[in-house]
Amino acid sequence: MLDVTFIRNNPDKVREGIEKKGVDPKLVDEFLTLDEKWRGVRASLDETRAKQNGITERLSKKSFSADEREGAVLEAKGLKEKISGLEDEARCLEEERGRILNNLPNIPFPDVPIGRGESENVVVREEGKKKNFSAKGGFEPKDYLALAENLGIIDVKKAAQVSGSRFGYLKGDAVLLEFALIRLAFDTLSREGFQP
Repeated sequence: MLDVTFIRNNPDKVREGIEKKGVDPKLVDEFLTLDEKWRGVRASLDETRAKQNGITERLSKKSFSADEREGAVLEAKGLKEKISGLEDEARCLEEERGRILNNLPNIPFPDVPIGRGESENVVVREEGKKKNFSAKGGFEPKDYLALAENLGIIDVKKAAQVSGSRFGYLKGDAVLLEFALIRLAFDTLSREGFQP
């Protein structure tokens, strides 16, 4: 998630960065508008609370005439209602502001090439020699996901129904392997003095 202060201080950079990721740069302007309103409401809320606290403090000292006391009590009630309205407004603005903030992706590094999809990815380097599995009566290798689906240890179809594409549920032995790796990590760390 992007830092709010960074967005406030670098709106052009954020607009440019999210546009590279295919997100409408107008979201930055919407966020900044809501953020400014939210900050104004928060400032009014703080100011109103300070006034209410001042009146409460004066009322506790009992140095009022009956008329002054009644006026102060009415003013305090009015401030309480105003505070309630400002809190509701601040909460609504904060929720909307948060919704937009959650939809703003991180901006890419300047040296990241821009492409429309995985087909335009750039290979930076490759390590080791690639084996030729089809030579000498070999076989066509499968990727890990196809193997895992055939073994019944990852369910991509069900996960896609729940969370969307590019996600998978671990099942059976894959879950046991996951827990074994977690246990290994905890055992190793515990020997070093880590306390979970």
